[in-house]
Amino acid sequence: MHHPIVLVTGPPFSGTLWTQVCRRLESHQLPTIVVDLLEPAGDGTLAGAAARILDALRAQEAPILVAHGTAIPAALLAAQQSPPAGLVLTNGALSGLDPALRILSRLPAAALHPRLWLRYLASSAALRRIVVNPYVMDHDTVVAVCEPGIRSSDHRRAQINLLRAVAKSAGTIPAHPGPTLIIWGDEDHLYPLNIVDSSRTDFPQVRMSTVPGGRHLHPIERPWFIADEIRNWCALGLTTT
Repeated sequence: MHHPIVLVTGPPFSGTLWTQVCRRLESHQLPTIVVDLLEPAGDGTLAGAAARILDALRAQEAPILVAHGTAIPAALLAAQQSPPAGLVLTNGALSGLDPALRILSRLPAAALHPRLWLRYLASSAALRRIVVNPYVMDHDTVVAVCEPGIRSSDHRRAQINLLRAVAKSAGTIPAHPGPTLIIWGDEDHLYPLNIVDSSRTDFPQVRMSTVPGGRHLHPIERPWFIADEIRNWCALGLTTT
């Protein structure tokens, strides 16, 4: 069965994160729908983020839900209300925010000054923690992936509010009881692999896949790996072994 794939991103990354993954999935005849929790600016609540995901899930037949980073808690909440055929989680807030975003969530929205924030994200100080090869994240890529969440005061305020909601709720939402695929970069400095080791037992039907040498933004560095793992899982009937 060719499941539609619903891919979700949360702050600080926009739906552009999935561009190459979508192209690869669609080459496998798997239609894709991207839900960007930063665009348009929402109300900054976890319930509001989950509602946007629910709209996408309910519009599809037997969808696969894929969530990265800070979108994971909202995806788990949506999956409770409208269970997808399968859930894919990749490098993110299973049990809490990473240290950098935890600090950011405590600051006022004005701290997300567009010029300074994008300059920091494009710097080697930031990139070496989230990608293996900084050259895949040039300035234009950083702008494309991160700019939508800071383009207006409403976006900046919603992003900070959603980060606060994730910090409060991550790790408290029950795991998805259905088929679950966890794809995790094994060198992620922000969300280390041991987070998965302590959480995966909560998922009764879980299949684990590690991205060798993958850091936090492997959807940009290794998009074919992510897409092919999802395609293969679908071809195997969403099995957990």
